[in-house]
Amino acid sequence: MDPDIKVTAPASPDSVHVLRMVLAIVLARIGLPVDEIEDLKIALSEAAAQLLRLESSRTITMTISEAGGAVRLLLIADDGDRDWPPRDLENTLAWTVLTTLATDVSFDSVDGHAQLGFAKSLSDRH
Repeated sequence: MDPDIKVTAPASPDSVHVLRMVLAIVLARIGLPVDEIEDLKIALSEAAAQLLRLESSRTITMTISEAGGAVRLLLIADDGDRDWPPRDLENTLAWTVLTTLATDVSFDSVDGHAQLGFAKSLSDRH
């Protein structure tokens, strides 16, 4: 996959469906099995739900990249410096789901933009 794919959508629950569809299409083109695609769609939903908790965000940008034998997703909200990350994020069901379905789960706040990313190794394919 070259280059990275970037999609920006309104920060709303309805937009998460669009992001999931884009992710599924990209992952299918890479050749991931359907069960792994579904796992990453669930992980995306959980990550997006955490960013949607930021009431002042207007958009969420999803970047899908492939490097080093892995697919990496990065979700960025256009706000969140003050409220991100939530104190309890690592103790939530969402975090448990993310860390079960994906690897290299991370969160940060850069220049006032909340970020949540995760990866899936392509070498795990059967």
